[in-house]
Amino acid sequence: MRGQATEGSGPRRTGRRRAWVALAGAVVWVATAQADAPVGGQALGQLDAIVAYCTGLDPALAAAGEQRIAALTEKASTQQLADARGSEAYRAAYDALTEGLAALSREQSLRQCKALSQEQ
Repeated sequence: MRGQATEGSGPRRTGRRRAWVALAGAVVWVATAQADAPVGGQALGQLDAIVAYCTGLDPALAAAGEQRIAALTEKASTQQLADARGSEAYRAAYDALTEGLAALSREQSLRQCKALSQEQ
């Protein structure tokens, strides 16, 4: 009926969609980031959240996640990384993405994480 919620709609589905949009956006950003660009707290927070989430689903995905982090941070100093991870932008991005990812189904998440780990 018009105006009534149907199965597969509503806030939970919207939250899932937003989480995957954020996940895809973070991955696209990281994939296109220049290696010599400064490390941003928001991008690093999103990537760290994705890696932590995917590794929690399947520990075998840890190596691929660490490679993505290394690619983003290869030119950053230890101090720059500490500053980025200590920033409000990092914490807000990490927390928001972690919360959104937690709303997803395990099966869907695992498929997506495995697909992302195989992308170059």
